Amino acid sequence: MGVGKIIFIIKDEAFVNSISNTYLKQLHIIPKSIVSPLLMFYAYKLLFDIKTTRYSNVIKWVAIIVLSILGMTGLFLTNLYLFMSWQFVMALSLQLIIYQKEVTMLYKKE
Repeated sequence: MGVGKIIFIIKDEAFVNSISNTYLKQLHIIPKSIVSPLLMFYAYKLLFDIKTTRYSNVIKWVAIIVLSILGMTGLFLTNLYLFMSWQFVMALSLQLIIYQKEVTMLYKKE
């Protein structure tokens, strides 16, 4: 399959319409729920001098998964839901990462 065949497929209107109807509508999930949280966690790590631990990695993955699920269920359709849910998940995960020593002490068996 050469480049000419790929260009022909892309120029085909039915193919482009089928892609735009299914995949391009869900393409907003990648920057909103994967890229931006990773950049925010990197900035938090530099700003607050957070050490990477297993606990912080789990919190990061959970935040990304929750934001992806919210995006796939369609709760990111309006800007109000986008900002409210994104900020809530990121604020909660930031608090859990910053105070991870205190949180682990609560559940630590003595």
